[in-house]
Amino acid sequence: MARNKLLVEGKNDQIVISTLCQHHDIWAENKENLKKPPLGRAFDFECKNKGNDDKLLDADSLSAELKASGVEAMGIVVDADSDLPARWREVRERVRNLGYETVPFQPDPTGTIIISNELPTIGVWLMPDNRIEGMLEHFVELLIPPGDALWPHAQKCTLEIADTDRPFAVVHLQKAQIHTWLAWREVPGVPMGTAIQSQWLDANSPQALLFVNWLKRLFKI
Repeated sequence: MARNKLLVEGKNDQIVISTLCQHHDIWAENKENLKKPPLGRAFDFECKNKGNDDKLLDADSLSAELKASGVEAMGIVVDADSDLPARWREVRERVRNLGYETVPFQPDPTGTIIISNELPTIGVWLMPDNRIEGMLEHFVELLIPPGDALWPHAQKCTLEIADTDRPFAVVHLQKAQIHTWLAWREVPGVPMGTAIQSQWLDANSPQALLFVNWLKRLFKI
């Protein structure tokens, strides 16, 4: 059983986080790994896909994950979606019900970490940056190099689609914009993780480093 565990909403979160970490020589164990650690290099944490936000934040599931044998630290990465304060209240209630008394009323912009003398350390990251509404694709936008010429065009062309012609929901506009931008890479339509590997997304951007440093602090890497 992994002593460090990170719970995420889905497969894309697994791949993006694992690939970002690999760039910084941090290794996440999951079946979606694009690469394996070098010979003799241990995994630093298990990255576990829970399927969606409801399953991730299910009270019984969280309790079981936390109480699994050998767990020393557990992280939760969940989208803030359209209402960050409401999401934080939901997460805060879940964490308090797990037995943690000193859960802050606001998420830490650098990533929340809660230490207990009797329970495993627990951390929370609200995508994209603990401060604004959004999801994984908003985090990925923060990895697009400044001044990228195609990103404004990807935003503009998706915004100009008439409501009657748009097959996707407005809530998924950011997903459409990111994947439009990815469709214009040297290899059109690569996944987000591959875009990190290919350095079309900047794994050393300030937001990427903030997230990686949160993981390092949480898992004592």
